[in-house]
Amino acid sequence: MHRQSALLDGVTEASLQFHDLLHACRSECLARLPAAQHLLSLDAHVEWYLAWFYQCYPHRPERHVVIAPQPEPAERSPEVQWIRGDGADLCYLPDGAFDLVYAGRFLDRCAPAHQATLLAECNRVLRPGGFLAVEGVDWAVANRFGWAHPAHAHAVTFAQMLAALQLAGFLDTTTYGLVPAPLLGPLPPCAGRFVRAHDGFDDLPVQTVADGLKGRPGNAFGWWITARRVSAAVPVAHLTEELERAAAANAAQRLERVFTPCRTLVAHADGAYLRATPADGEALVLFGPYAEYPTGRYLVRFELALDPPPDGPDDWQRPVCRLDVAAEPDATVLVEKTVRVADLLRLDGPTLQFELTGPTVLEFRVTTLGTLPLLVGVRPRVYSCGTSSEGTSRS
Repeated sequence: MHRQSALLDGVTEASLQFHDLLHACRSECLARLPAAQHLLSLDAHVEWYLAWFYQCYPHRPERHVVIAPQPEPAERSPEVQWIRGDGADLCYLPDGAFDLVYAGRFLDRCAPAHQATLLAECNRVLRPGGFLAVEGVDWAVANRFGWAHPAHAHAVTFAQMLAALQLAGFLDTTTYGLVPAPLLGPLPPCAGRFVRAHDGFDDLPVQTVADGLKGRPGNAFGWWITARRVSAAVPVAHLTEELERAAAANAAQRLERVFTPCRTLVAHADGAYLRATPADGEALVLFGPYAEYPTGRYLVRFELALDPPPDGPDDWQRPVCRLDVAAEPDATVLVEKTVRVADLLRLDGPTLQFELTGPTVLEFRVTTLGTLPLLVGVRPRVYSCGTSSEGTSRS
């Protein structure tokens, strides 16, 4: 039994949260990698990488080359050769020098062209019959659950990675689905191209870590592929085209995430809206999208409507909701406004103006006051110098 397998057998449902289970599944897959005398690691971007790797991997390589952006750790095993650099650049490594390349989740951080180059380079530095281990977040599953993270900005699906690996000269020998999608709970509300953003998976209903590896690759939060080098890679240009096609297909199906508590998400002919009722009381309806905007002056227009409309002029001064623009990381309010019924009767709708003195990550927030039924458009429109600006999304 692998050393990590024995450790994980004692993990029980009471202590198993999503990230614990995902990490434990990765650890178990690492423990099942084949023995290698000459090993290359490309995913050492965290301080605890080496300790974790040797806790899980049951074999002691003769030589272990680690490429990482951070400085060499003070303590390391004598067989470890630490190269401070970019794991996407392997041009200085000799052909056929390694028995195993562990790329981990490194590909999720690389754009398609770099993914293609890296797969071809992994083929080159592996001996014939050597192994490449790659893992990643399954884009299709994450997309439907409204989950995204900057470290996985270029995630692909399991099927897309299999196709790329075959072009890169690899044959998959072992595959795993990490954390089956049914364990993640019900799908979040979705309306058209909009989905409620993931706000954290609950504790998962599993008895042991083995349950986390029972997922079918392609229907699990993550995938793991251990593949054997069987031939030379196709030209990098062909591999790039395949991965760029995959990225374009994913972009065409990408759901736009809506940051909201558990509100009703409804589709209308002119877009998607969040519904708040007086029963909600005073409560946050919309926040996010955590997008970065450059220095400048801005105007943001909120889409708000009463459903049903007010009865008459007696309601026109009634407060309905509060709007604000908040700057991260501490949600400092830059400007705010209380909206009354009369504000919603104007053709241009309620707006806020603000100025940024430097690049800033912003939230545009709507809080219902619980007085009247309210529909809130999921995408406030932000204008700079009279033109629309979407910002650079931050998760």
